[in-house]
Amino acid sequence: MAGFRYTAQLRLAASVAAVVLRYVDNLPRKVRSGALLESGLPEHAVDAALQDVEPGSDLFSEQQPFMQRPAKTPKGPKDTARALGPQQQPVKKLSPSMPPDEAETYWNLGVGAVSLLPLEEAVLELVTYHHMSMAGNNAYDGDKCQMGAPAMRYVGADYTATEAFIRGESDLATLLRLIPKQWVEGTGLPAWADRTCEQSLVDEGEMQIAHPLWSATWSSNAPACYWEGEELHGVRTGGIPEEWYRKSEMGTTKETRKQWWDTRNQDDPFYLYMSDEQGQLKVQRLDFGRDGTELAVEWAAEGKTGALLEPRLPRVLDRAPDEVPVVFVRHYIAGTASSPNIRASEIFETNQNLWAFAIDPWLRRDVQTQAKYIQQLNAAVRAPFGRKPNSTAASVYLDDLADRRGDIEQAFWRKIRAVYVDILQEIRQNHQSSDDEPSPFALPDNLTERCVQAGLEAFDEVVNPHSLQEPARIAFVRSNLQRRLWGISNKHRNTAQEKS
Repeated sequence: MAGFRYTAQLRLAASVAAVVLRYVDNLPRKVRSGALLESGLPEHAVDAALQDVEPGSDLFSEQQPFMQRPAKTPKGPKDTARALGPQQQPVKKLSPSMPPDEAETYWNLGVGAVSLLPLEEAVLELVTYHHMSMAGNNAYDGDKCQMGAPAMRYVGADYTATEAFIRGESDLATLLRLIPKQWVEGTGLPAWADRTCEQSLVDEGEMQIAHPLWSATWSSNAPACYWEGEELHGVRTGGIPEEWYRKSEMGTTKETRKQWWDTRNQDDPFYLYMSDEQGQLKVQRLDFGRDGTELAVEWAAEGKTGALLEPRLPRVLDRAPDEVPVVFVRHYIAGTASSPNIRASEIFETNQNLWAFAIDPWLRRDVQTQAKYIQQLNAAVRAPFGRKPNSTAASVYLDDLADRRGDIEQAFWRKIRAVYVDILQEIRQNHQSSDDEPSPFALPDNLTERCVQAGLEAFDEVVNPHSLQEPARIAFVRSNLQRRLWGISNKHRNTAQEKS
């Protein structure tokens, strides 16, 4: 299953579960004691929640069809803005991985495409479209697709929008660690069950604003659908009716509405936002095409693993077990900002040998310190493979091998992987035998030597095919690199000793 279909279902389940939790007696006590995880959601609470969301749960409702907008009668035979019929607008348009028409024609991708969807498949595609649809030229009744779907982020072409969450010991545990407490408070509904926000307002001073659950599940896009019985035979993808925008908060222009959903997105429990150097919240990524060890080291070095365990919004079940399994769902974005699509979407489960999602802040501190050290070594190994700066002696650069910079990156992360795994294991063992507030971890000499050796082995692997070109220069650069790696390592070791 594509990653985007998986998280679309998880998001739907979370939005309904938030309503269910309002009907659980003594919810805080049952969550703290673990009784809720043992017994599951009470049947009466589930029934009550389903009754609350029932107005938006009927696929064939004329006023508020589930995950759709009502189809409008064309004004005449030439009214193409409302035209809707079988195969005229194919059901494949619901997929966020659908390429533009021109690309589909060029690559002959339309051959064998499905012309209809049975009920269950149609529901899944509608849920996916609500959560994952993107901007584009498609429109219905004049309303174009916008970039305000709750689960999608345009992070730039050829980059990866990355959802992340803690996988619990059960599906319910996963949901409880995802659902913010503010979703459960009050009486707001998911936006697909209350399109105009009539039942989902909360008081804020003298104003009324949309409930957090409504805002979190609101989407700027909805398809009009053509059904034959319980089969979906045609769709028109596009934006939403104007009355589904909450103008008092979202405004009436593209700019104000984009600002609203950009701000809304920062509270999305499925994405990790962190402040940059200017204090601006930025969504974090786990990009395709980068080595897995490199990504694990980067997330540890930049404190992202800790941030994921300490979300900005308190969750219903806020404390996770130590060394929890974390799941990333990665969506590779292609196309342009005005018409993007998902080129690849995968579920990526972290390997505990490489990732340290530890509750203990001291353990995370030590992992972060060692990860920064590994990054310094990588920068040193990579440095000779580039064009010589005017202020630097030419002899320490390999200008002719500048195009091998990508190769040295790959070689370094491949060589350092086993060493980094052993470093994490050593840190964990050190903390198991230490006091509540242990001294900073000092990297043992044998691991330090292996780190330096990994860097040199990566260098040798890349330059050996070229060793006959300039053997003296390559030998000089290697010697210089060796001194630099040991210099970084000795400074790292001395700093650890000073702090201990």
